[in-house]
Amino acid sequence: MDHRLKGETQMAVWALQRALVEAGYQWVLEPETIPKGENRTLDPDNAYLVRVMILWEIDLEHWEKALGLSRALFTLYQDDSSLNRARKCDILRILALPTEKAKGIKAADEMFKQSLSYGGLNLPKDRKTPITIPLEMKPSPYLLRALDDYVVFQVRNRLKTPKQVVPTLLSLASVYREIPPETRDLCAEGSVLLHLGELMYALGHPDKSLQWTLKAVQSTRRALPQQKQEEDRQRCSECIGNGMNSLGILYEV
Repeated sequence: MDHRLKGETQMAVWALQRALVEAGYQWVLEPETIPKGENRTLDPDNAYLVRVMILWEIDLEHWEKALGLSRALFTLYQDDSSLNRARKCDILRILALPTEKAKGIKAADEMFKQSLSYGGLNLPKDRKTPITIPLEMKPSPYLLRALDDYVVFQVRNRLKTPKQVVPTLLSLASVYREIPPETRDLCAEGSVLLHLGELMYALGHPDKSLQWTLKAVQSTRRALPQQKQEEDRQRCSECIGNGMNSLGILYEV
């Protein structure tokens, strides 16, 4: 983690790799080198380290390496339980970007759909129908993050227009408002609000853009003191900075 905080992401990846090998998990990195049946079963703590390594490999744009590491995680999530479905929702969301870069937009779109399905959300059959979260549903934080990422993916790749995805983001914002502040993912909520601000500006509504962006900055500022890890605090600070830059531009409009 010290390497990561210094910006030495590759060094951090190598340190994690060494730790996994010394702990008996070489098969996670090189599955072909370990005879079948001799793999040490991955436990939840080390699965978390593999998840972290996947994120760092994505930061380094090592798309194939990130996808290769994911196979180890799915050996732990084979049982069909609510917890494992939530875990699959989370990891498939993360893998959508390397999938897009390595295999294309269509493959990434299917990855997102699988992620949302594991999160318990049934997508409309008609692609033109806005994706919204049913009122009676109590979605997991993993599903909310996956849906927000999916919206960004759709707009970025022109699968949907900004106007078509606004109802989805409004649905997400509404869900977050109903979650008690002490259990709400304020960082993820800030991301949704910031995306609403960006889309409102793109649609020619600078006043509404200003309102949503201001809410995003306020939400993320509340989240900052709750971050226990330095890396999380840095990410939160970057989000606040992005929001402040957007506010500066909007105030000049």
